[in-house]
Amino acid sequence: MIKYVKFFVILILCGGICLFSLISCKNKMADLNELNVVRAKRGDLAWKILETGVVSSLIRINIKSKTGGRISTISVEEGDKVRKGDRLIFLDNKDALGRSKQTRVNLKRSQAEIDQARISLKYAQANRKNCQELFKRGLIARYELDQAKRDLNIAGIRLNSAKLNEQYHQEAYLTSLNALEETVIKAPISGVIIKRMVEEGEVVAPVSQVLLAIGDLSRLKIITEINEIDINKIGVGLPVEIKFEAINNHFYQGKVSKVASVGKKVGNIVTYSVEVEILDSDNQVKPDMSCDIDLIIEKAENVVYLPIGAVMKRENKNLVMLKKGEEFIWREVKLGIVDDGYVAIEEGVKEGEEVQYFTSSAGKEE
Repeated sequence: MIKYVKFFVILILCGGICLFSLISCKNKMADLNELNVVRAKRGDLAWKILETGVVSSLIRINIKSKTGGRISTISVEEGDKVRKGDRLIFLDNKDALGRSKQTRVNLKRSQAEIDQARISLKYAQANRKNCQELFKRGLIARYELDQAKRDLNIAGIRLNSAKLNEQYHQEAYLTSLNALEETVIKAPISGVIIKRMVEEGEVVAPVSQVLLAIGDLSRLKIITEINEIDINKIGVGLPVEIKFEAINNHFYQGKVSKVASVGKKVGNIVTYSVEVEILDSDNQVKPDMSCDIDLIIEKAENVVYLPIGAVMKRENKNLVMLKKGEEFIWREVKLGIVDDGYVAIEEGVKEGEEVQYFTSSAGKEE
């Protein structure tokens, strides 16, 4: 009886083991069935670094006043287009206008003094000549001739003094005109008012205070921050693709125009400022817009490629499961650049060949 009991126990154990093995085998087969077949294709790939940035004007000028004063009128608003020489801000010019008028009166007076001095000089020259003739004829004494010569010298000195005086007043008048002109602030370039920092009635300081910012929107740039890990891959002239969320279905082209040599540390992260010039900007692109940019580190044209999920790494080798008839064999491959989920296959797989795509961790392990 005990023998039969042992026999049945052993039989049950064997049956359990067989059932477990069958289930395990079915699970593995299920995992293998999850593997899809993909075909190697030929095309162009690009290795990109994706970043975000903000648009700014490539040429941006901060407009300041050379003289201080109270703003009487501002003739522009943010977004207004202006041409070089357009009058943007008017300062109160009463004092400057008064000085200009006074210096003009002084200049006119000094010019009149020159005219009088010239007349006196001509009279003195004629008198000396006349006295010389009279002295030769013995009609006047020596002292009268000497007096005529002294009068001529004095007339010449007075004319020179009047000319110096006129030059002084001329310079003062030009200075007052320049001061009057500086009460009108003009556009130094053609462009768009991108920032206004002051209001009418405000008193502004000379030289130091920024009143307006004007930008040339025909040339725009993007400012982005690149992590220290990637900064050595970035160089001036590197091509860039630009996409604006506010502008649908259009990619703009750009190039790196400047790379900062000194980084900025925020917390434990160091970044470097990079400027990208937009090469084909249009009226849709505006300052302060945010965008996504692809910095194209490397391009590969007309290469065979596969999805990254079709390649697995084992024992420091890159492998694919290549389909040969109804079977799959392991094949070592040499990889190229990676682009958005795809990898270039430099060696090991030809265009059109089929490989398995691993859709689960179990499949990758198998």
